[in-house]
Amino acid sequence: LNLTPIQKPAHALIASNMKILHLFLSLFIWCLIGEAFHLPSRAINAAVSKGISKDNFYSNVALENCNNPLCDSSGYFDGISADDHEETILRINFSFSEESSGDRALEAIREYTKSFPFAAILPVQPLTYLPVQTTSGEPAVKVTFLRKKTAEKGSEDGGILWLSSLGDVRSEGMDVIYNESTSMGGVVHLTAKRISKGQTISKIFSEKQIVLAFVKGLSEGRGKDILMQAGIEVRSIFHLWM
Repeated sequence: LNLTPIQKPAHALIASNMKILHLFLSLFIWCLIGEAFHLPSRAINAAVSKGISKDNFYSNVALENCNNPLCDSSGYFDGISADDHEETILRINFSFSEESSGDRALEAIREYTKSFPFAAILPVQPLTYLPVQTTSGEPAVKVTFLRKKTAEKGSEDGGILWLSSLGDVRSEGMDVIYNESTSMGGVVHLTAKRISKGQTISKIFSEKQIVLAFVKGLSEGRGKDILMQAGIEVRSIFHLWM
């Protein structure tokens, strides 16, 4: 009785080995992808376990990768011109009563802007928000979207510049509705301008989420309390997604 094993053709063996190799490569690639997705959350969790908030974590990442020569150790930028930025994506006009001073109203709006939790609105999108100063000397807030730095691209991926200033309700006509029955001492303008410099992909979805959350925050919780304490009312709102 002949028990010689049946030999498979060489091409069949090669094809079988290739399938096994392809399977192992696929599993390896999927493991790498899974690890890449978990790395950011692990870094954040490690920072939180050390007592570092998510907002500070993003700010620290931004400062570590900051190439701007105007950026110092405090994360404070100087010399930003409001004219250098592009489309206005949000405009809010606030009015304040004659009993409330303009400086107090303006400071309240700036306090709300500086304390707004931008990073919490977009937990997947790394970003930082830092105090800045325009070329005219006015304080503002700069939200910067971040990405992984490469040889071809920097770490900044555009952002939003938040500006606020005082105005006169009577001298600005219908820019703010004037009600004779209310004693309105003036108006504060808040403007959010897009920064597209450095962007390779439009951030319109991220902009929308931030703007809608920012507007909503004015009518609830801490935002509502800040406006009420300073005698401020929202008179008009415009944004790109109305």
